[in-house]
Amino acid sequence: MSGMFGWIKGVAGKEPTETLHRVVRSRTIDVLAGGTLEPEMLRLVTPTAQLMEVPRQKYRKEILPTSLRSAWNSPDDLAALIHAALIDRMTTDVMAAGERLHKTDPDRHRATSLWALLLLEHDRLDEAEAVLKAHLAAHPDDATAITLMGEAHVHRENRQLAQEHMWRAAELDPNHLPAVEWVVQLAGKWQGPVAAENALKRMLRMPGSWGAHLNLARQELDRGETKRAMTVYRHALKQAGDPPPRKLLAEMGEELVAHGKFAEVVELLEPLVNPATHGLLATLQLMAGYFKLKRLDDAEALIERLAAEARLEWAPVLANWREYLAKRRELAALPGGGEEAGFTVTLEGAVWMSGPSPARTLFVPPAPPDPALRLCFLGSSVEVAAHVNYPLARQGSLSEMLSRAIPLLLSEQTMLMTGLETRVSLPFLLHPQPGFLTMREEPLGELVARLAQEKDNRADVLVATHLIVSGKVWRIRVRFIRAGDGACLDKWGQDLVPTEPHEAMRTLVSRTMALLLERALVPSQRLPAAYDLTAGKSLAKYMNVLAQLAAVRVAADERVPRDWLQDSEALLVQAMELCRTYPQSVLARVLLMDMATAMRRVRPETVRAAAEHIRLLQVEHPLAGPSQTLVGDVLGKVLG
Repeated sequence: MSGMFGWIKGVAGKEPTETLHRVVRSRTIDVLAGGTLEPEMLRLVTPTAQLMEVPRQKYRKEILPTSLRSAWNSPDDLAALIHAALIDRMTTDVMAAGERLHKTDPDRHRATSLWALLLLEHDRLDEAEAVLKAHLAAHPDDATAITLMGEAHVHRENRQLAQEHMWRAAELDPNHLPAVEWVVQLAGKWQGPVAAENALKRMLRMPGSWGAHLNLARQELDRGETKRAMTVYRHALKQAGDPPPRKLLAEMGEELVAHGKFAEVVELLEPLVNPATHGLLATLQLMAGYFKLKRLDDAEALIERLAAEARLEWAPVLANWREYLAKRRELAALPGGGEEAGFTVTLEGAVWMSGPSPARTLFVPPAPPDPALRLCFLGSSVEVAAHVNYPLARQGSLSEMLSRAIPLLLSEQTMLMTGLETRVSLPFLLHPQPGFLTMREEPLGELVARLAQEKDNRADVLVATHLIVSGKVWRIRVRFIRAGDGACLDKWGQDLVPTEPHEAMRTLVSRTMALLLERALVPSQRLPAAYDLTAGKSLAKYMNVLAQLAAVRVAADERVPRDWLQDSEALLVQAMELCRTYPQSVLARVLLMDMATAMRRVRPETVRAAAEHIRLLQVEHPLAGPSQTLVGDVLGKVLG
């Protein structure tokens, strides 16, 4: 396949629509193949296998339209671009291309699947059903099309028809993973856990079935029963025959990596994986296991086996791995065995009101109870849910920002409403590449308790927030954990619309206050009047700037490389834009004041360049009362 996006088919395999239908939960591809990217950057591969990173908006406005025009008469290239757009959540941009592909692609399975996925994504259910019915009239045994028809019925809440279609697809192909997942999910959702268990047992008995074994193994891993999961995997391999399918190896490896079972990944995959047969996708997890277990020689040997296949689209991935391998060898030569060094960032109360900040006079919390309860909020963990209709590999920027902003917001609101001592702990890595660490699975209670007792971070209770990315509506899992023994005092889940987090955060705060009142007899009061950016659409913008302010504060730490903070101008500009959008907001101005103060320590040239714009903002949009004087005095000293 020609074109810039050959890597998509190389990674996704020969069944891209099913890969789209299924999520790589541990994001091994992002971690090993792509590395850490700057927010909103997309990684592309040129026809000569050179790596190129471009801003998301530049790609969307310039590169994607040009690429679509070039690929208009090439179904393979057009399908690859549509595939990428589904991953990157740019479906609006490729609707015309999807319709074109459906009319011209000789591969009717691919054309119908991609076009139906686009139509379902845009809730054009009647059109999606018409496309699928026409295809099924000619290809009645296409399990993918039947599953997509079932999804259309799920959208309409046609329970019987939805389940009938999912069962039909699973019976035609018991290893069509989307159908297997839907059968179990819908049975549990609409009929209860016993029905879900019975559905799974029925699929396990199907001849040649290994897809249902993956579902059962995941359940065992979720329960902590690793040995049972490994037994299930081995039975699945017997069912699949020799050589084992690439998809089976990739799915087993992904699930084990997602649960942190790296030794088991190597034990299971090492005797089976053959790069020539199984390609890159089934090799990623074995590579992850080698790196995690510090088997660097084995990792190097596997890289060379992949390189011997001379696949052009693999070249950038292998180059990244070689670079990462070199860094790991350098670290291994250092004293201490090359552990990835890092530290825990601790941010007190409200990040914009730390230390002797004059903002304290504008936001007065109530007197703390005696004895005061100490709370530590922990975030920085994101996982991709098992049951979603399309992958979310490009959601890292938003999800990782929210994983930090949620505990920051909960910490400051709890402090302002109760007077309790609150703080936020965020893990930060220095090696092999500096940056906030985002965990890909929910940390265990014992680990959380240990974090709460670290030096300068002692707490009585730790509130752990875990973000699950699951389609258009995400989910936050919250746990109250006693620091002494790691016991879970309470836990709950809360749905979250990521672009409109107001309702979810209001519920989270209310439940937190109710639990504190119940267990610690802590009274609460209303938030200060000046705290005025936590309603409606303003909250999403506020949380973004809040997370950025935390990054600027971390950048001032002497352990962090001086060049770590990138795009400092953009961070300050966004803080100013928040002030212009809400010109009478005291909180927005305080954020700008604190951002400029913190930025001056790490990027004084950025503050100097923005000084006149900030002064003009103060003149054109003065605050009411003493707030204008207080903010103006601080900014005057910062701007010089």
